[in-house]
Amino acid sequence: MPFHVEYKVRTDSRSIEKFMWRWLIIIAGVLVFLQSATPAQAQRTQCFEMTGYCVSDPILAYWENNGGLAVFGYPISPLRTETIEGTWTGPTQWFERDRLEDHGAEGVLAGRLGALVLANQGRPWQQGTESPASGCEYFAVTGYRVCEPFLSYWRKNGGLARFGYPITSRIVEAHVGWSGEVQYFERRRMEWHTQNAATPYEVLLGRLGAATMIGTPVVCQTLPKRMQGLERVVPFALGCATTVERIMLTYQYFRNGIVFYLPNIQEVIYTTTNTFKRIVDTWSMFEIDVYIDGAIQITKQIGKAIMQTWGMRDQLGDVLSAATTAPATVVRFSNGAMAVQIEGQDTIYVFGGSPDQFITIETGP
Repeated sequence: MPFHVEYKVRTDSRSIEKFMWRWLIIIAGVLVFLQSATPAQAQRTQCFEMTGYCVSDPILAYWENNGGLAVFGYPISPLRTETIEGTWTGPTQWFERDRLEDHGAEGVLAGRLGALVLANQGRPWQQGTESPASGCEYFAVTGYRVCEPFLSYWRKNGGLARFGYPITSRIVEAHVGWSGEVQYFERRRMEWHTQNAATPYEVLLGRLGAATMIGTPVVCQTLPKRMQGLERVVPFALGCATTVERIMLTYQYFRNGIVFYLPNIQEVIYTTTNTFKRIVDTWSMFEIDVYIDGAIQITKQIGKAIMQTWGMRDQLGDVLSAATTAPATVVRFSNGAMAVQIEGQDTIYVFGGSPDQFITIETGP
């Protein structure tokens, strides 16, 4: 009997053990099934009343984690399938300042809109000839350097992955009521808004998404008669003439060059022997008129620009003439170049896309 009882207990113990293992296996199987049947975290979507479009993950997550509204702006298209640069096709969504592409396992990438905008304007980027300079970072792969304040912004906000390499020098452009220094990168255009100095908005990103998606083709204008053939004698690319204007400009001669004030683009341009500099005009009627007094005064827009631009006074040398206002023809080209001819004079001043691209041409009688 004791043997029989012991045997019963062992038999019951093994049965219970087997029973428990069976249930553990069943429960584990159910859990695996439920886990596989349960969808991943629900995809988030955010809609923007301002433009009427919605953004969903993973593009929404990228948008949020990399600056949101301040960096990308509002969405200006739905998510749609596009073929980009003839090499990739996939989910794409446009924003005011960017184009975001969902590359699946590679993640979300920003479009190369800086290069695209230049190409659409007829001035595709070309290898630069700049050299390293103190306080700047030089990129031999494209031949351009990035200096302050763009350099700090480039470094703090994603660098090469976000902006790509610089593909132009620092140049002056006008965009929707604003004119100032900009620099193009593969993926973006940085703008230096000096009116916002010492604030987080001193450097802003151009609205390249809107310009590229909604932009219209460049319409080439006919050059004025005295400028026809200009592209054949200028040693740098001009592109086509996009704007031909007759304006009243102010100019003043100096021993080493000439200074122009162009009210149509609110800029002061000064030239020396083989270079020039474009300066955004900030003078207003509430400021002083005379900045440099003497036998010949230097006044208003030209005077303020000279006083506020380091080294400009020494480079120009002595003033030779009073400021004169006269009609002139101003032509702007698709690659950022500009030509100026004062009425009644034979000289055409041609300014290219970088400070070393400057030439004067005599048209003759």
